[in-house]
Parts: sequence; C-alpha cells; structure tokens
Amino acid sequence: MSDIKTIFFQTVSNCCHPMAMLTYGITFICFFTPMLILPLGIRLFMMLEVMFYTFVIPLLTIWLLYKLKVVSHWALRKREDRKIPLIANLLCYFACTFTVLYHGFVPTWGMCVFYGSTAVAIVSWIISFWWKISGHALAISGLTSIMWIYYFMFPGFVPLWMPFLGIILTGFVCSIRVYLGRHTLGQVYAGTAVGVALMWSAFEVMV
Repeated sequence: MSDIKTIFFQTVSNCCHPMAMLTYGITFICFFTPMLILPLGIRLFMMLEVMFYTFVIPLLTIWLLYKLKVVSHWALRKREDRKIPLIANLLCYFACTFTVLYHGFVPTWGMCVFYGSTAVAIVSWIISFWWKISGHALAISGLTSIMWIYYFMFPGFVPLWMPFLGIILTGFVCSIRVYLGRHTLGQVYAGTAVGVALMWSAFEVMV
C-alpha cells in the first residue's frame, strides 16, 4: 500500500511539474477568460507554442545535460544541479514571452501571466545559488493566483470552484513534496509565498 501511495504521489507531482504550469496557465486563460472569443485554431496554436518553449525545450535541455553528466540526476534533486537548467529555463521564458507578445493575440492582462511567470523563473534561478526553494510550490501557487485574479477580473467567466480547487491542489502538492523528501516545510512555504507575491505583483504593476 505504501508503494502504491508513493507512486500516486509521484505521479501527481510529475503532473504538477513547474515546467508544465505555464502551459496550464495559457490553457486556462484561453478557455475561461474573454480570450474565449478568439478562434479555436489561434488558441490551440498559442497553447502549443507555450508548451514548446516552456516544457519541451527545457525538458530536452535537462535530458541532454543529464546525458552529458553535467547534472547528476534528471529530476535535479540537488541544488547544485539546478543552476544551469534554471538559466536555460529562464531564457526559454524570455523567448516565449517575446514571441507571444510579437504575435499580438494576448492583451496586456493576459501577458501578465507571462511576466509573472518570468519573474518566478528569475527569482528561482537567483535563489538556487544559495538555497533549494520549491519550484513546484512557486509554480502551482502562481497558477492558483492567476485563477483568483481572473475570477475577480472577469466575473462569470471563471467558475468559483476552479480557484478553490487551486488552493486545495497547492496544499496537496506542497504536502507531497515534503512527504517524498524533496523539500522541507520551509522550502514549500517560501515557494508558495514567493509565487503568490510575484504573480499578484505582475498584475498590480502592468494592469
């Protein structure tokens, strides 16, 4: 039973990986905000584009670094292993943000998701030089913040259960990371606080 529980927890953790969060975020704003009026083809194109920049390329980069023995484990469990992948991830976020901005399909309030996510990537990279903050907590708390922001910004588009589910999932994922021994309570608390603060700040500054 313990093995089944661990496998389940690891699966949830993998599904809520930080690299997937911006893809989830753009999917959310494409279907639960006024961006719903855009043609489906454009929305799907943006979702695939974001997934390519912020999930596929970073994943391939980590795999390559692992094969070249630059990092000791593909899951980047050691703080020292995170520096190079995180800077590569940050560059991908910059490229994604500029590309989406260039296409012009996403309004300012939607671009704040990208600005906030890029800020999270910057802070995560800087902190990695001294400490191992929880990337899962950073990312999923940022996504939950996005849900709440758009719930208040566009009443009627976002069902109330979604941001509440985000809070529950954030707590669950943070608990899983501690249970699996990947982070301490302090690391997930810090990740959650920073993720929420940066995402709300992006909207306060830009909108």
